[in-house]
Amino acid sequence: MVTVGTVLRPSDGRAAVDVTWSNGQTEERVTRLKLIKQQMYG
Repeated sequence: MVTVGTVLRPSDGRAAVDVTWSNGQTEERVTRLKLIKQQMYG
């Protein structure tokens, strides 16, 4: 998917770097659910 006309502000990039929390636990659960669904449906 290509988005045309997206403009990023410098503050957006800084906010992405300065965030102290991580998506690790969420990503772990998503990956686990994907594995379970893949095993269920073949």
